[in-house]
Amino acid sequence: MTPKNRYTLFVFVSAAAAALGAIVTEIALNFYYITPLSIAFFSNLSAGVLLLIPVLSDGSRPWRGWPAADWLRLVAGALAVFCLGFILYYLAIDHIGASKTVMLGRLE
Repeated sequence: MTPKNRYTLFVFVSAAAAALGAIVTEIALNFYYITPLSIAFFSNLSAGVLLLIPVLSDGSRPWRGWPAADWLRLVAGALAVFCLGFILYYLAIDHIGASKTVMLGRLE
């Protein structure tokens, strides 16, 4: 497989995973009455753990020497993107549905 074909495959798999995630979120919100806050919390927590596993198994800890101001900026950015952003995304799915949310999300 050439690098161009592999990249194209990654794009299609990413789009399919995003669409599947939006549909599963709409099912969880409408049929199982799970709140958007709980979906955002547990999905981001599990994704963060999955991202940290390879970093922690590597043994390198480049963040040990960071000053407090860098940690503050990291926490503020993470809360803005991964907390507020995903809650608003899941609220949009709850209000207008998965298909419209995904179509509007592609316009950005």
